[in-house]
Amino acid sequence: MIDIKATLALQHRYHLPHHHSIIRIQNASPDDQKKLVSEIFDLIKENYPDWFSLEHEKNWLVALTTGNQNDTKMAVSAVLNESGNLVGASAMELYPNGTAIINYSIGRKRQAQYLDIIFSATKDMLSGVVELQHRGEIINFITKEHHLESDRARAGYYAVGQVPIDGPTSLIHGEVKYFEVAYGNPEHIDNLENLQQALMLADPKTNYTNNHDDNVHLWLIEDFIPSNPEIPLTRLLKEFAECYAKEHSIYRLKDFKLDPAYISLHEIANKIPESITYQHAVKASAIGAAKYLNLLPQR
Repeated sequence: MIDIKATLALQHRYHLPHHHSIIRIQNASPDDQKKLVSEIFDLIKENYPDWFSLEHEKNWLVALTTGNQNDTKMAVSAVLNESGNLVGASAMELYPNGTAIINYSIGRKRQAQYLDIIFSATKDMLSGVVELQHRGEIINFITKEHHLESDRARAGYYAVGQVPIDGPTSLIHGEVKYFEVAYGNPEHIDNLENLQQALMLADPKTNYTNNHDDNVHLWLIEDFIPSNPEIPLTRLLKEFAECYAKEHSIYRLKDFKLDPAYISLHEIANKIPESITYQHAVKASAIGAAKYLNLLPQR
């Protein structure tokens, strides 16, 4: 396989800005965790106002230590400026079946070196995943949701080699549209307005400008090595679908199998041969993704 990121090294280099530092919040003291998570929530409110009300600081804090009520854990890398203030972060949710999602890679969009901060946080977050594996955590699957042509997708590509496995660059045979989870309070599912809001968040193309591909796509991570690399990707996608829906979906108390992410993940899984592993899928998608994003050098 061509080492695309090495080929790109001379074309562009993101880096941790001068006088900035990185902290893994799961390793921080309880007081620092509380302070940093509060600052991350300020970034979530700025970047994702529709999702902000559905997140809870207490849930993050318990997930960073012992795991929440669903046994979901978190690993979060934060970038601090020279004054020690948080300016960016990358957060991963780890589910008890060994699947995970990078659910936030965020920074202040108006700040200098915004993409360098996203790059640095994402790259360190994956190093934190390796650290968790060395401590005995079983992690077999990590994914991310992105538009194909977003700047953050490019920063993530350089950071950890993330590539979309659905859409025009993948090994999936047959067209399939990926939906995000229908974020929402399950106690409000019978309220039509709340349900419609949750379904809108699952298909959020109306929230983006024409500068982005209309659809959100499902990305895998080239630099990630599964704890058990032989598990079929079809199985991992379905295992992830269940935990993702049970953690966040407005349908989670009614029937999580009604969630649009759950449904689309099963559709994707059913279009992948049983013999394909996580790493097979990444290798099959990597070159096509780089071409689609115009990241390969022009001859």
